[in-house]
Amino acid sequence: MLDDMARMAEVDPSSYSRAWFTMSQGVVGWLQGDWSAAWTRCREAAAGYSDEGRGLVWEQAVCDVYSLSAATYLGRVADLAALVPARYRAARERGDLFATANLAFYESFLLLARDAPDEAARCADESLRPFRDEEFVANQYGISYAVTQADLYRGDAAAAWTRVAREWDAWRRGGMTFAQCIRVEVRYLRGRAAVALLRAGAGTDIERAAAARALREDQRALAKD
Repeated sequence: MLDDMARMAEVDPSSYSRAWFTMSQGVVGWLQGDWSAAWTRCREAAAGYSDEGRGLVWEQAVCDVYSLSAATYLGRVADLAALVPARYRAARERGDLFATANLAFYESFLLLARDAPDEAARCADESLRPFRDEEFVANQYGISYAVTQADLYRGDAAAAWTRVAREWDAWRRGGMTFAQCIRVEVRYLRGRAAVALLRAGAGTDIERAAAARALREDQRALAKD
């Protein structure tokens, strides 16, 4: 696929085509778990889109989806702190729901890093409001993940487990177990919520039994991945 896109970029050597090809390299790198490639190439692509002038905010937002995700896996918290707040504010000001929901995940991540779990949960939850009546979209997974992280940080095991259990089927139907990195991430999240519930002795007998079953299933699945 990348070879075909490279040939297309040769036929149309505009900065937009080059940026699209570079972004594609970054996305493929992300899917393969090559976080350095995803971080570098998607940032290069975003710069290329900027060279084209205004009106390419969607393309730049897609670059952010993959470059910022790669930054979290690389532990580039300082880079996230330098990039995310201003982009998050700009996306909200222009009414860009897609970019806002994506950036809210990283904004909430930074708020947790600053020991502000209530603000982190509120930031994530507010960005989800426009999508509450929609069919499942990927942004809903990211925001639910962020709120669950805040619940676990606050020690609210029951809330974390309830959210994961409620949304698990939608996550699976929505393709969240397609890419290995997301598949591992989502099972790790459910496993942590299950452990927290069981250790706290929270929830009903039925909920704790379901958590124990989910934990065994996730342990087996993660061992294979």
